[in-house]
Amino acid sequence: SELLLRVVTPYAGPGLVLPTVTSSLAPRPGSVLLFNVYSSAVDSRYDSVISLTNTHPQNQISVRLFLVDGAEGTIDSLKLDLTPNQTLNFRAGDLDPGVTGYMLAVAVNEQGCPQNFNHLVGSGFVNLESGHSANLPAIAVAAIADPGRTCQPETGGFTLKFDRTIFQPLPRILAVSSIPSRIDGHRTLLVLNRLTGDLRHRIDTSGLIVGSLYNDLAARWDFALNSTSPQLRGILSSATFPTTSLRFENIVPAGRTGWMHLSLASDAPLCGAIFNYNPLGHSGGHNLHILAVTDSAEITIPLE
Repeated sequence: SELLLRVVTPYAGPGLVLPTVTSSLAPRPGSVLLFNVYSSAVDSRYDSVISLTNTHPQNQISVRLFLVDGAEGTIDSLKLDLTPNQTLNFRAGDLDPGVTGYMLAVAVNEQGCPQNFNHLVGSGFVNLESGHSANLPAIAVAAIADPGRTCQPETGGFTLKFDRTIFQPLPRILAVSSIPSRIDGHRTLLVLNRLTGDLRHRIDTSGLIVGSLYNDLAARWDFALNSTSPQLRGILSSATFPTTSLRFENIVPAGRTGWMHLSLASDAPLCGAIFNYNPLGHSGGHNLHILAVTDSAEITIPLE
């Protein structure tokens, strides 16, 4: 189901020139994988199938998988072992039924300390009750140094630093390209995730999200909204969001398209995906485009 949002006064300040991405999160293997959305259900028609692969031809690896409840921010986790060249496929409903949220997978050793093991790839086939579905590749984040060199298992936790020194930086500003018109029967579902917090307890809530919506003539409307959950999900429309001075259906009229960029008001990481459903036309989805990154992101994981 869609999450309720509390809309705040749209941001009225001048627009910022979007910085250039200086460290790319390319579609290649990593030591940390981000799965933007999963939905688990007893009914397998509305479940998600997750795939994890160890691409290393010789070395096995353990992976700590964290399932984040998108509404409450609570965490379930489990540890998986992957032999060389092995792929594991599993239904989210078998692990955490009745939850919609996102997942993080971290390469770890026997004590749970993170490892520099840039050989993980993955994907998630998501099929939602709303009719939206897509096969989304996991966002792979590479380790640059050995993240576990200062890890002390007896402390019970370790903070992953995405600071361009230990790990690649995380997404900061996102773009949604080619938004189709709702008047033409399209139902565009936006999913946004905040990626900070303590996975021993709960992840941080999103807070204030700011952005701008453009029509295909480059006219711009700013918006802002406050989400009290770590994952925001909702259909793009004037009835839900974004809330702009002109109705969404007037900004993107029949036969036309638009685009938007979004970020958190604070310097914090944001990732997400977009789905489109049209029973008489194109349906599918993809991860959001990354326009800029942040090197100040931190996520604490439990050790065991």
